[in-house]
Amino acid sequence: MAQPPYNPQYGAPPPPYSAPPQGQAPGYPPPPGTVPGYPPQAGYYPPPQQPAATPPPPAQHTTVIHTAQPVYVKTEKRPGSGSSFGGLMSSLAKGASNVASSAYTTAQREYDIHASSPTLKLFSSGNIIQLTSRVTGNSLRCHANGALDAMGLPQEPAAQFISYNLGNNLIILRNAAYQTFHLRVANNTVYANGTGDFSCKFRLHETTGGYITLESLSSHGQHIGVASNGTIKPANTVDKGNDAQFKVRLVAAAQVQGQPMAATTYVVQQQHYPTK
Repeated sequence: MAQPPYNPQYGAPPPPYSAPPQGQAPGYPPPPGTVPGYPPQAGYYPPPQQPAATPPPPAQHTTVIHTAQPVYVKTEKRPGSGSSFGGLMSSLAKGASNVASSAYTTAQREYDIHASSPTLKLFSSGNIIQLTSRVTGNSLRCHANGALDAMGLPQEPAAQFISYNLGNNLIILRNAAYQTFHLRVANNTVYANGTGDFSCKFRLHETTGGYITLESLSSHGQHIGVASNGTIKPANTVDKGNDAQFKVRLVAAAQVQGQPMAATTYVVQQQHYPTK
């Protein structure tokens, strides 16, 4: 193609015309992925921009309960939510409390095994004793039908018991009036007509003021306890509080060879209890 004549009025002459590469329209830039003077190359394009990540759902969801009554909305916590930390700490605290309570109970029982005092010595084998409730001011008393209450009178034989000491402050109590009856705990209930078996064994514990409690050996943690009206409480609802505490009165000491018994005399049937 012929060049136009040079005119000094317009400055330097324009550059010579260069035809666009094959496949490119005149007046447009080269397509992406091509280099002038080289054949078209496979282009590399940046990956398309990803949309922003959707935030995870909150740690709780709502369950709607449909009913003919007004609608109630219940909010439930999902596992792994922030509140689980509080639940974990609560569980750990309860576990620590249970461990501490168990350790205290074990230590207390170990102490009871080796404890000795004038009050505990009143439970020597053969002694006849009376147990006066701290709640009613009256004594434990057996009835002919095997029932038990805490309304006995001081001179009432049915309100007196013969002690058999197994050692380590473990005892069996036999009634002085109904001498085949023994105090026992079974099925969370205190009975007066036990036979002297394992359910009739009690662990002595002395509290302040010379009061004692009677804990069942066969049902740990269950005690003989008295309500304010003189009835006997379910054994599994009684700990070592006031309702389980009794004052001990010696009615008659066991006969020692060569010495007379106390003025009050009872014919006591000889009993041999298992030691285990």
